Amino acid sequence: MLKSKKIDLKEHSHKVVLDLIRRNGQLSGAEIARRIGMQPSSIHYILQSLKDHDLTQIASTGESTKQGGKPPMLWELKRGQHHFLGVEVLRTSIRMVMLDLSSEELARDEVLIEGIIGDPASFISEHIKQFIKKSKIKETLVGCAIAVTGLVDKEGTSIVYSRELNLKNYALAKNVQKIISQPVIVVNDANAGVVGYNWFNKKAPLTNTIYLNINMNSSDIGAGLILGDKYHTGRAGIAGEFLESLPSITTLFSEGMDRLGISFPIVERFNEKDYIRMKDVLESFTQGCKISEYILKQEAAFLAHEMCRLIALIDPDTFVIGGDATETRVLLNDFTLPAIEVELSEKFPIPMQLPPIVFSEFGRYASAFGAAALLMQKQINP
Repeated sequence: MLKSKKIDLKEHSHKVVLDLIRRNGQLSGAEIARRIGMQPSSIHYILQSLKDHDLTQIASTGESTKQGGKPPMLWELKRGQHHFLGVEVLRTSIRMVMLDLSSEELARDEVLIEGIIGDPASFISEHIKQFIKKSKIKETLVGCAIAVTGLVDKEGTSIVYSRELNLKNYALAKNVQKIISQPVIVVNDANAGVVGYNWFNKKAPLTNTIYLNINMNSSDIGAGLILGDKYHTGRAGIAGEFLESLPSITTLFSEGMDRLGISFPIVERFNEKDYIRMKDVLESFTQGCKISEYILKQEAAFLAHEMCRLIALIDPDTFVIGGDATETRVLLNDFTLPAIEVELSEKFPIPMQLPPIVFSEFGRYASAFGAAALLMQKQINP
């Protein structure tokens, strides 16, 4: 069993230096001192202390000064130690990633499931333990963060209610922690996604951003919110929850057959009891399948309506899309965006400019990466 090791930095200045190196990759002591306004001798002491805690290492030497002085040492976060496990649990799959302190990805995996079988903590823990074994990490694990759809308590210990997982008032963190013998926290998947997008973003911190976690075979969609420059979860932690469910592909498939008939490519491959993925719908759509087109239009209409409500309420600077919907650009670009433009033009008799819509670089693993980022943030954020 891996050792569990908390990153215990009591000095605020140590966290400031560590976070500055994290955001910039490699920095010299002199540059760190200049940026945060501390004496070089103090920075030297802090860097040595962080090195003694296996948090930083000397990466290389920089260029000599114009006067031909000694090249500065460049510091970076230490690689290969202090591991962070991020997990996303859906009704149809469990996605897991392992990162080290430098945010280097060490392993990822997705396990397809048919719902949670038996005790939820035991079921999830078994997959976590198998993933840890496969990742072959030999040093310490700082902890595990599990992202789920639905409402999570503010302490990050329990699922208050998840329609997707059919769980209510379930102490997931405590129960999983007992089994895997590692610190565990629980987080809403969309909130994890927006934390991750902001944490790994090397540009200026995000402001007024809506992160949408969209998994096409999931019943629930959530929004992670940054308002101003602060994460916003609301008084009871339900900010960003959608009251309506994403239309079921299987239900739309049946409706499509009733409306359009059965002489279409997707009907030749599936029946009403089959598990149909959005990938299958898109493949049939490229073959001219009208039922697939119907499914795409209905899904897009739902997404467009919900996004229009968010645009009117918040007027965000940016939309970020995560989840497996990032792999269905046709749905979003060719169907959803035009539907948003039509609905906005009907609601507002003036030209409305859509906010930029970007896709998370982590795709379907965005919430798992975000869960790992949340662990890092709790450990080292100033």
